[in-house]
Amino acid sequence: MHFAGEREFEPWTIEIYNDNDFIVRNALEAWVDTIQNAESTNGAINPGMYQVDMSVLQLDRNDNVVKEYVFFDAWPLNIGQIQLDWETNNQIETFPVTFQYNFWRSPTSEGVLVF
Repeated sequence: MHFAGEREFEPWTIEIYNDNDFIVRNALEAWVDTIQNAESTNGAINPGMYQVDMSVLQLDRNDNVVKEYVFFDAWPLNIGQIQLDWETNNQIETFPVTFQYNFWRSPTSEGVLVF
């Protein structure tokens, strides 16, 4: 038997386009290193030092916000690999990032009751 109340939130994975200077990837790797340094295994003790609230906006064709999601206390759980083989030679380089978060909320859904 199941009851409402104890919600579980799955990690959120996104695909990021890589740039020639690796600006986004380098920033994500520095963020992960702040959480726990791979060499020393030292890292941030206070979650407030590495968790952030992240907003995702869905836009229409005129760049108007039609939906918003806020992921609270998010941090990168995993930064995926970049494909280096020749099978992707005519594609833009991408890599996945998986974020963990405590919960999400959609301000654009507040006050809307659907039964």
